[in-house]
Amino acid sequence: MMEYDNDVPVPTKDILLGVLNDEDSAIRALLQYYEPYITVAASVPVYNSLGLREGVFISDDLKQETALRILRSLPMLRRKLRQRGSSKKSYVIVIG
Repeated sequence: MMEYDNDVPVPTKDILLGVLNDEDSAIRALLQYYEPYITVAASVPVYNSLGLREGVFISDDLKQETALRILRSLPMLRRKLRQRGSSKKSYVIVIG
C-alpha cells in the first residue's frame, strides 16, 4: 500500500467531493487547480541553431489533451469508488 505524503498539495475537500458528485463548478475548479501543473507538462524547451536553450514553448494542444484526459478519467474514478463502496469492505477516504 502506498503511503500518503503530507507535503504534497492536493485540491480542497470541497473540490474533491464536488468532483465525485459530478458538480460542474467543482470539475472546473479541479482543472483550474491543476492548470499550473498542466502548463509545466505541456512546456517544450526551444533551442537555437547552436544548441543553446532560448526559451520554452507551451503547447496549447498538449494542455488541452491533458485536461481532456483528466476529464475522461473522472467517470471511471466515480465508478470504481461506487463499486468498492458497494462491497462488504469499508473504505475511508481522507481529504484535506
